[in-house]
Amino acid sequence: MKTKLGLITIGLAPRPELVNWVPDEFSVMENGVLNQVPEDKWRGLSPEEGEDFLYTRAHEKEIKLSVKKIEPYLELAGTQLIAKGAQTLVVLCSAPLPRFKSEVPLLLPHNLTRSLVDRMLPGGTMGLIAPDPRQENMMRANWETGGRTIIFNPHPPYGREQLTSDQVKLLQKCDLILADCFGYDVSFRVALQGQITSPVLLVREVTMVFLQQLQGFKKKK
Repeated sequence: MKTKLGLITIGLAPRPELVNWVPDEFSVMENGVLNQVPEDKWRGLSPEEGEDFLYTRAHEKEIKLSVKKIEPYLELAGTQLIAKGAQTLVVLCSAPLPRFKSEVPLLLPHNLTRSLVDRMLPGGTMGLIAPDPRQENMMRANWETGGRTIIFNPHPPYGREQLTSDQVKLLQKCDLILADCFGYDVSFRVALQGQITSPVLLVREVTMVFLQQLQGFKKKK
């Protein structure tokens, strides 16, 4: 029997373009932050000046949401999925969001990715790809350490544009590259990896590996 996987987007569910990475041994249930809020109230979730924000999509439009303002709606979306039978929850966002109360295992991709990056590159230069140049300070705060420096590259996750040749040249100097948004898909990673010898990490793939490990542990019990 397939494990029922509850996927929480910070935008509006369903998001078929964000769930095509899920392994076959899971059945998918979706919910989102914006599903909890009437559309005429979405503007109230916009970031204030200088506030950390995230990108999402709804009705084919890109929307910026305040990290702080969406927190209570993440828990509400998770509670609703658990009530429908979800056995594991995954938040489809790579930002360092706080854990919330959950009666089932809760996977936060940033925590998973951070654990892997800290082991792969405790010191060195990391190329960091994120949606918006105004997120640079937030991203540096998330990832820079005493021994790890960041080369920041903004690039939209939902378009078909490739990185420029100048961006690729900068990333070629890095020991590790992270595409730090759930919107970047496998085709983006494959295209970039074809131009760079250092490993390129995709948040979707990191999350998939952890999910499969969790599923394996359950089967052994």
